[in-house]
Amino acid sequence: MTERVTGPELLDRLDGDTCTRESCSGRLERRPYKDTRAVVCADCSTPVFRVWNP
Repeated sequence: MTERVTGPELLDRLDGDTCTRESCSGRLERRPYKDTRAVVCADCSTPVFRVWNP
């Protein structure tokens, strides 16, 4: 069975996780990235997930 998850729900789920880059151990946080809602690493500023639509 597949679970349906909206963009904002996924942002919530990823917030606080560890960065996905192998060379970074920073934490992900919700913050704007290039005028979109996103989860971005606090240490390396890599966007992990972005939402363009509400």
